[in-house]
Amino acid sequence: MNLGKPIAVGMKLAEMYVHIYCRISGLSRDEVFQWTPIIAAARLSENLSAAENTRLLEIVEQTSGT
Repeated sequence: MNLGKPIAVGMKLAEMYVHIYCRISGLSRDEVFQWTPIIAAARLSENLSAAENTRLLEIVEQTSGT
């Protein structure tokens, strides 16, 4: 099964969303992504799969320097 195209399409949509959000909000890309570890940490309280928890923890740890 080739999942490359759906992932590429998803990434393109995500990039477009961020671009539009930044344009409408007046925030820079860096300002938006400063919230990534905070949102990831908050999502850890949700009932997520072990894989998703691991991915979110990696984001939090990567940005916190631990």
